[in-house]
Amino acid sequence: SGLVLHWINASNEAILRERRDLEEMGQDWDRRFSEVAVGGIRLEVVGLIWLLFGVILSTWAPELSQFADSFREVGAQATVGGLCFCDNICDNQFEAG
Repeated sequence: SGLVLHWINASNEAILRERRDLEEMGQDWDRRFSEVAVGGIRLEVVGLIWLLFGVILSTWAPELSQFADSFREVGAQATVGGLCFCDNICDNQFEAG
């Protein structure tokens, strides 16, 4: 009878420990899910900003191209050891000279 009571008490303690561990794990998972949910909202906002930025830049592509070409026409060329990397400018220089 004493051995059976000891075994029952040990089982009850093991069950209580298991229950406490599961409750702690549940709380930990709740915390993790709430962090993911809040982080997900922030990611959605950042994604929306990048999407709008991409749409705006894609509609401005011709204007940006003309703006970049205006720098090339001004004479912003890159030369290394006599090699010209801006073909239009080099061609114009050789034709003029």
